[in-house]
Amino acid sequence: MRDSIIVSVSELRSLNQEVRRTGKQYVKVTISDAFEEDGETYPAELSLCSCDPDMCIEFEPIYSPDHEAELFAAMSKAARMSSNLL
Repeated sequence: MRDSIIVSVSELRSLNQEVRRTGKQYVKVTISDAFEEDGETYPAELSLCSCDPDMCIEFEPIYSPDHEAELFAAMSKAARMSSNLL
C-alpha cells in the first residue's frame, strides 16, 4: 500500500470544504494503489470519510494525475521548506 500520493490542490481544497460542511470531528484518509481490472487501468486515489461514533460519510475520491511518476521524480529534487515560513 502507498504512503503518499500527488493530487490536484484545487480538487483537494474542494474535497476539504465538503468534509468541513459535514460538521464531523474526524476524517479517515485512505490512499489506494492503482490497479488494473478487465483490461482497464485505474489510477491511485485519495479518499476521505468523515466520521463520528454515530455515522460516517464517504466522499468521491480524488485520483492521481496520469503523469504522477514524473511529478514524484521532480518533487524529490525540489528544495524543502516548512509551511511555517510561508
